[in-house]
Amino acid sequence: MNNQLRPLSIRIRTELVELARVLRRLEEGWQRAQRAADDDYWDSVALNLHGFYSGPERIFERIAAVVDGSKPTGENWHQALLEQRSQVHYAIGD
Repeated sequence: MNNQLRPLSIRIRTELVELARVLRRLEEGWQRAQRAADDDYWDSVALNLHGFYSGPERIFERIAAVVDGSKPTGENWHQALLEQRSQVHYAIGD
């Protein structure tokens, strides 16, 4: 598994950079929506908020696949993924 951790780490860092970009767009859209009261800006806020939520979810999916060896499937996979991540504790060096 150790040979898979480096690529996982790189993917997580890349995802964090993307999350920062989405957060900046979200904040900008929020400010514009408040000033302009334009539904297009609110749509942008909603889209970027969804994108921001999706980032950690992608990180958790990659961790589940690499570290746990599987990621949840099925109708409630989003909830199962969060439960899987919340229940796993790893000792350093495992």
